[in-house]
Amino acid sequence: MTRTSKTKTALYFLAILVGSWSADAAEVTLRQQSHAKGSLVLLGDVADVTSGSAERIELLKRVELFPAPAQNRSKLMHVRELIELLVLHGIDIDDLAFSGTRTTRIYPAAPAPKVVTVGLQVPASETADMVVVTRRTLNRGDIIRDADVELQPRDPKNQSFQVATERHAVVGMELLYPIREGQTIILNQLRKPLMVKRGELIRVRARAAGVQVTTTAKAMEDGAMGDIIIVQSLENREQYATHVTGTQQVEVYAAGIVASDSASSSAHRNNQSTEKR
Repeated sequence: MTRTSKTKTALYFLAILVGSWSADAAEVTLRQQSHAKGSLVLLGDVADVTSGSAERIELLKRVELFPAPAQNRSKLMHVRELIELLVLHGIDIDDLAFSGTRTTRIYPAAPAPKVVTVGLQVPASETADMVVVTRRTLNRGDIIRDADVELQPRDPKNQSFQVATERHAVVGMELLYPIREGQTIILNQLRKPLMVKRGELIRVRARAAGVQVTTTAKAMEDGAMGDIIIVQSLENREQYATHVTGTQQVEVYAAGIVASDSASSSAHRNNQSTEKR
C-alpha cells in the first residue's frame, strides 16, 4: 500500500473511530438517496446530523459540498468523499461520527410548483404556457446560443414531456440529439458542455499550505464544469476525486495529497537521475 493510500485510509477510519469515542460527538448519518434543496448540495441535504449542540448541528447542516446535479442527472457520493470535502472546508472531523450507508445517490432539486392565478379574461395566446423552440436546425453536440431559440405558446396537445420554458435554461447547454427548426426543446435532450472526457489526460491542480502543485492524470469519467469526477494518477494508478474547473482542468478536493505526492515522486526520480550522471 502506498503512502497516499495509507494516508487516505487512516483519514477515513480516524474520522469514524475518533468520532465514535467522543461523548459530545455529532453523528452524521448518510442517507441512501437525497435531493438537493437548491443550486448547492449541503451536508443537511445528504445526511441527518444529530447529537451535539443545536448550534453545532445547524452549522454542519449548512456546509456547502458541491454544485447540485443538473436536471435529469444524479451523482453518487461515497462517505470517504464526504469526509474529504468536510476537511477541505475546514471542518474538524475529530468530533464527528459517521454512520448510515457508505454511498448516497444525489438528485437535483425538484422544480417549484407553478401557481396559476385566475384574473381578467385575455386572449388565449397571452395566457398559454410559453415554451422554448428552435429557430433553426441544430445538430448533436451544438452549443445553444440565444439567437438559436425563441419563446412560443405551448401546444395544448403536447403536455407529456418536460419541456424547456425559459431561454436561460437552454442557452449554453449542449445538445444530445439533433433538433429540427421549430421544435420544442425537451430538457433531457440537453446537458452541460463536457470540459473533461473519459480517458483523456488532464491537468490536475492542488493547493496546500500556500503551495500550488500541477500534475497530469487520466480522467476516469466525463465531467462538465462544476462536476466532481474520479481521475487516476499516472505515477501509481491511485484514483481520487477532483473538481472540474475548466477544459481538461480539474482541482484536487482532498488538500492536494495525491497530486503533491505524485509531483514529489517525479522530482525525486529526476534528482536521482542527475546524481548518477
